[in-house]
Amino acid sequence: MAKKSLTVKEAKLVKAKAQGMTLADAYEVAGYAKTNRSSAAVNANKVLKKESVQEALHRELSKQGITLEKIIKPIKDGLEAERVAIVGNGDQAMAEVTPDHSIRLKSSAMAQKLMGLDNAGEGGVNIHFHQHQADQKAKYDL
Repeated sequence: MAKKSLTVKEAKLVKAKAQGMTLADAYEVAGYAKTNRSSAAVNANKVLKKESVQEALHRELSKQGITLEKIIKPIKDGLEAERVAIVGNGDQAMAEVTPDHSIRLKSSAMAQKLMGLDNAGEGGVNIHFHQHQADQKAKYDL
């Protein structure tokens, strides 16, 4: 499939977001119509949801070394976080390793958000997880 070229404004928006600007600031820098900051952020988000714009943003971030793998690794590490405590004293001291549930829960929430599962209701995870996971693997060639 041929890549759809971006408009000048879309390209500027991608560049501004890749530089770390807020949605509203990036929208303004890209040359879109002046509006209040809240509307600018909403409008920028709409533009960034376009597949061609997302692909361009991913390419731009990859050039900076920001890849999906680097984003996911700290979350993966957090899901396996452990707490080490020294118990005893002197020659009898030992390390006790236990799961760090606080960090694991925060990482789980981040993973759910990244996978689009954070709005799935009370439990956070919905029954469409496996389909979503397959879609993500296909999208990112994982």
